[in-house]
Amino acid sequence: MLFYYLRLAIQRLLALKKNSIISAIGLTMGISCALYVFIWVKHEKSFDQFHPQKERVYTFGYVNDESNEVSPFWPYKVFHEFPIKGTEAITLIKTKAGKNIRYNQKSYSTNIWLVDSLFTKCLNFPVIHGNEDEFFNHKRSIILSEKTSEEIFGNISPIGKKVIHNNEFYTIKGVVSVPSNSTLQFEALIYNDPADWDQEIFNYNFRAFTLINPGVGSEELRHNIRQSLMKFYSPSGEDADDIHELGIDFQLLDEIHFNPVYSSVFGKSGNKNYVIIFTIVGIFILIISVINYINLNVTQAQTRAKEVAVRKSSGASTRQVMIQFLIESIFICLISLFFSLVIVELSFDVLVALLNQDIALYEELTVGTLMSIFACTILLGAIAGLYPSIYLSEIPPYRILKGNTLEVSGKVSFINVMMCIQFVVSISMIIGMGIAYQQMKYINGYSLGYDQDKLHYILFESLKGQKQIKALKAELKKHPVFESVSTITSSITRQDFEQDRIMYNALDSVVNVEFKGTFASPDFLETAGIEIIEGRNYDPKLDKGQYVFVANKHFVKKYMSEGKFNECKFGNWRFEKDSNGIKIIGVIKDFNFLSLHHDISPWGFYLHPNDENHDVLAVRIDPNNVEQARTVSSGIMNRLDQGESIKLVSNRSLINGHYESDQLFSDLFIILGCIATFIASLGLLTLSSLMISSKAKEVALRKIFGESAFVLSLRLIKNFILLIFVAFIIASSVMCLAMNNWLGQFSVRVDMSPMPFLLALIISVLVAVGTTAYHIFKTVNLSPSNVLKGE
Repeated sequence: MLFYYLRLAIQRLLALKKNSIISAIGLTMGISCALYVFIWVKHEKSFDQFHPQKERVYTFGYVNDESNEVSPFWPYKVFHEFPIKGTEAITLIKTKAGKNIRYNQKSYSTNIWLVDSLFTKCLNFPVIHGNEDEFFNHKRSIILSEKTSEEIFGNISPIGKKVIHNNEFYTIKGVVSVPSNSTLQFEALIYNDPADWDQEIFNYNFRAFTLINPGVGSEELRHNIRQSLMKFYSPSGEDADDIHELGIDFQLLDEIHFNPVYSSVFGKSGNKNYVIIFTIVGIFILIISVINYINLNVTQAQTRAKEVAVRKSSGASTRQVMIQFLIESIFICLISLFFSLVIVELSFDVLVALLNQDIALYEELTVGTLMSIFACTILLGAIAGLYPSIYLSEIPPYRILKGNTLEVSGKVSFINVMMCIQFVVSISMIIGMGIAYQQMKYINGYSLGYDQDKLHYILFESLKGQKQIKALKAELKKHPVFESVSTITSSITRQDFEQDRIMYNALDSVVNVEFKGTFASPDFLETAGIEIIEGRNYDPKLDKGQYVFVANKHFVKKYMSEGKFNECKFGNWRFEKDSNGIKIIGVIKDFNFLSLHHDISPWGFYLHPNDENHDVLAVRIDPNNVEQARTVSSGIMNRLDQGESIKLVSNRSLINGHYESDQLFSDLFIILGCIATFIASLGLLTLSSLMISSKAKEVALRKIFGESAFVLSLRLIKNFILLIFVAFIIASSVMCLAMNNWLGQFSVRVDMSPMPFLLALIISVLVAVGTTAYHIFKTVNLSPSNVLKGE
C-alpha cells in the first residue's frame, strides 16, 4: 500500500511540475537554513561537554567593589599555601606564558600555558600519546596538543623527544587532543615546579579551576574561598570584615564559553543571546517555507478537485485521500532534505569561513543526529500537509462532477493570514539587518580617542627575539615609513589587564584607587595619538629616570572633585607602587581601550624610558604603507638576530576582534533576511495567481463600465499592499523592542532611525509588485466577453 501511495505521489508531483518545483525550492532553502543554524547551535552548546567531571569543576573570580566587574585573576601563592576546604584539587593556569618552541633548528609559533601538577586532575583532555600519570613528574616536562605534535613530528609519537623553549630543553611527556569545542585552547603545556613560579603576593596572573567534592554547594564554596584568602592576606584578622564582604563569582566549566569574563583569555567566547536569536530565526524561516508550501497546496485545490472527486466516486475514503496528500507532502519534504544536505555539504566551507570557527561537519552530523533530522523532516511533512489534506479530502464529489467550481473566499482569507505571517518574518529580518548594519558601520567609524588606524604593534615570537627590542626600535626610527616608534608592555586592546589597587595621598587624604593601566615608554602617547590635556609628558631632566604616571580624564573625574583637583598639583599624589612613589604628571584625553561594549573606565600609563622593560613595539604607520613596513621591520629583525621572527599587527584588527560576534550577528542577519524575503516572494508568485484570478469577473465588469487598465491594476495590487502594511506594523513593533535591547549592550550606539523600517517597507512593496505584476497584467488584459461568456 505504501508503495502505491509513493508511486501516486511521484506521478502527481511530476504532473504539477511548476508548483512542485516552487514548493521544493522553498522547502530546500528553509531546511538548509535550519540545518546551518542547527549545526552552529549544536557546536556552541557542545563546548566543554567532553570533560567527564564538568558538573564539579568551577572557575571563579572576585567582584571589584568600585566597578562591580568580575576579575578572574588570582595570585598562585594564595591557593598553593592555603588550599580551599571542600575541594579535591585546585589548579592554576598562566596563559600566554610563551610563544615559541624549537626542534631541529626550526622554530614553531605556539600558544604555551604554564600549569601545575593538578591540571589533569581538574581538566580532562583526551590523551593521544603518553601516560597521564607521568605528564608532570619531571621539572622540565612539556605536553603538546595533537595539532602541534603533527605539525612538528608528523604521525610519529614524540614521547621522550626534547624541544627548546626560552633556551632550555623540555622533554615531551604526552600529547593530548584539544577539541574545537573546548573553550581552553592551548598548543603546549609546560610544567614548572611551584617553587620556580613568581611568588609575589599581588601578581594576579593565574586562572583558577577547582574540582569540588560531591555535595558542596556554591555558598559553602564561597565561604571556604574567603577563609583561604583570610589566612593568606589577613592572618591577624584585621581585614576580616573586608574579606568577608568580598564578592566571589562562580562559573561551571561547561558554561564558561558563554561568559567572556572567564573565556576571553582562553579563546573565543560564545554569546548565549545570539544562540537563542538565531535558533528562533532558523525556526521562523522554516515556518515561512512550510507556510509557503501550505499556501501552494491550497491554491492547487481547483486543479486537483476533479482528481479527488473521481477517486472518491471510485470508492476511495476520505481517510485514503488524506493519506495520499500527507505522503505527497512528506515525500517532497524528504526530497528537499536530500538537496539541503547536498547544499550544506558543498557550502560548508563557506559557513566555517563566515563563522571563523573550526567546525567539523561529520562530527556534528552523526548517524544519530541524521536519524533525528530524518524523523523531524517526516513530522514537518505531516504538519505541512495536514491542512491541505483535510481541505482537499473533504471536497464533495457531486459538486465538482456537476461542473461547479470551488468557492475561494474562505481559502483567500486563510491564505491572507498565512501570507501576512510570511511578510511579518521577512520584514522583521530586513529591519534587523538594516539596524545591525548601521550599528556595525557606526562603531567601526567611531573615534576611540586615539589614532586607531595608524597604530600598529610589532610582536616578538620568542623571548630571545624580544631581547632585541631596544636595537630594533633604534633601527626602525631611522626609516621614514615609521612616523613614530615606542614600546609598551602589551597592546592597549587587551581585555585581561590586571587591576591595580593603589593608595594615594592628596590634600592630606588617603583614598583607595582602582583602575587599569600598563607600562609604556613616554613616546607611546605620540605613537598612539593620545592627547595630553593638562600637565606634561615624561621629562628626563625633571623625572631623572623615575617612573611617572599619566591618568585619563575619567580617572581624575572619578577620584577627585573638580574643586579639589584645581587646587592639587600632580606632584602631590604619591603612590605606594614602589618605595620611591610615582608622581602623576599629566592628564590625557579619555579614550576607549576596549570595545564599545564597555564604558570608558579609569586608565593610565606608567611611563619610563627603559625600553627593555617592555614586551611590544608600538609603531605609527600610514595604513597605505603597512606592507612596506612589514618588509622593512622583518628585514631589520633578521639582520639583528637571524632566525627570529616578528609579526606586525594593526590596532584596528585587534579592535575588530572584540566585535567578532557582533559582526557575525550582522552578517547572518543580512544573509537570513535575504533568504526569508526570497522564500516569501516564491510563495507570493503562485499565490497571486489564485487571488487575482478570483477577481477576474469583477475586473471584466469594471472594464465594461470603462475603468482603465491602470486603475484596475491598482485595485488588484491594493490587497497585497494592505497585507504588507499590516505585517509592517506588527514587525516594526516587535523589532523596535528587540533591536533596542540588542543596541543596549553597546556603550555607544547608533540612534534608531526610521531608515531601516522604511527600507523594509519599500523592499516588501517592490517584491509584492514584482511577483504579482505578471498575473495582474494578464488579468486586466483578458477580454470581458471571454470571462463572462459562461454567465
